[in-house]
Amino acid sequence: MAASAAADQLLEVSHREGSQEALGVAHALGVTVSYFRGDLNGAETQFAAGASMFKAGARNFPAAVGAGFGYGSHVAWMRGFADAGRDRMRRAIAEAASLNNPFELAFARYLAANLLLFLREFSEAKSEAAAAVALSDEHGFQQFATSGRIFLGFAEAACGDPSSGIPTVASGLRGVGAIGSRIGMTLFLSWFAEAQALDGNIPEALDTVEQALQVNPAELSWRPDALRIRGELRSRLAQTDEAASDFREAIAVAQKIGSKAWELRATTSLARLLRSTNRREEACTMLAEIYNWFTEGFDTADVKDAKALLDELSG
Repeated sequence: MAASAAADQLLEVSHREGSQEALGVAHALGVTVSYFRGDLNGAETQFAAGASMFKAGARNFPAAVGAGFGYGSHVAWMRGFADAGRDRMRRAIAEAASLNNPFELAFARYLAANLLLFLREFSEAKSEAAAAVALSDEHGFQQFATSGRIFLGFAEAACGDPSSGIPTVASGLRGVGAIGSRIGMTLFLSWFAEAQALDGNIPEALDTVEQALQVNPAELSWRPDALRIRGELRSRLAQTDEAASDFREAIAVAQKIGSKAWELRATTSLARLLRSTNRREEACTMLAEIYNWFTEGFDTADVKDAKALLDELSG
């Protein structure tokens, strides 16, 4: 709430001042605060108002491009517009590079790795995360160096090397803990749980995702996928009713915050579970409804997975 009030106050002052630099910073902060609290529509409104001014704002506040276009790319993806998300991230990196500001570029590449993990493009995410970590290590950007290692380790695990990726994630989590930050921990712990699951450590992964769900419940933007991950883990332990409950709660939270991407992913998980319990018609109906909403991103892993399952269910 304090961050929201500060963002609103900054925007009010910036409008009185009227400069593009001040407005760019204010709207970039507005995107950030709205995104972190799960107000995706509010974040999109802030993005639309400030996109033309983020670069100007970065002249006085070297994070405006990363925050504006970078978090704006996450917002677009979560709302179901993967192509727009990719476009925004390309612009974030291009604008950051043109500013010749290492901090802005490290921030943009860090957020690019994050977006690529959302997209499940793990090899590309690994490259971006490695670049962000290297740049951050070189210039002493501790926050991106530590949390970037979480992205790097998860990408390594998802690329087939969990024995290497898990220690990297753990190292990043220790670094974040040393800084004393709780921001993003819902996401970080969720991905640690997924890495542990990839290594076959289901009970440990379940403990970790429970931590993710408890560490900062106000981080609604990432909560739907934490719930879905818990559901997938419970499903692997044959806890069918509990898994179904998690998937349905994930869908409900995704709908509450306006995230079609998380809704699709959780609905696909629930449809698979329903298929396994001979409820194919119900699974097909619910999956078709969310799949048919999408107008772009048909090359993404989530949309392709949903389409393949839908074809199977309706065949």
